[in-house]
Amino acid sequence: MISFIVARIVRRTYEQLNRQEVDAALKGFKPDARFIFSGTHALGTDIRGTDMIKRWFERAYRLVPDVHFDVHDVLVRGGPWNMRVVSYFTVTGTLAGEREYRNKGMQMLHLKWGKVVEDFILEDTQRVAEGMSYLAQKGVSEAAQPGIGMADAGALAPAQERIGSGSQ
Repeated sequence: MISFIVARIVRRTYEQLNRQEVDAALKGFKPDARFIFSGTHALGTDIRGTDMIKRWFERAYRLVPDVHFDVHDVLVRGGPWNMRVVSYFTVTGTLAGEREYRNKGMQMLHLKWGKVVEDFILEDTQRVAEGMSYLAQKGVSEAAQPGIGMADAGALAPAQERIGSGSQ
């Protein structure tokens, strides 16, 4: 029963994000939650805290204003004290008002007592990087910047190696 409820909450959160209701979506996060979006591009990041996560979403909406997520599947495992949730989705949008963006992605959430402590998102990183490059060529300077919080952080490899290790 708890798995069904959590899957519904995850789907509802994607619907909130489709409406750009970031504050509503972030209510499900612990204040010091970790957020990782894989890749070396303007959306690639490894940050902590809902303020930084909100900044990331604000950038994503500036870069792809009509971004839309279609959730295909949500899998839930574990008890409420240490739960893993994996979702599989398609993300679409329009780049610079003219070029279609379409990508497949997966998200792994780590929840403790109903709150997200870690959110790891993996889309086809090459496709994301190509989209950011296209936007930069169209004069969207933010698309050429390092990811939020990544100017001095270096590569994402250490964070990605830790995901799923069972720590925390």
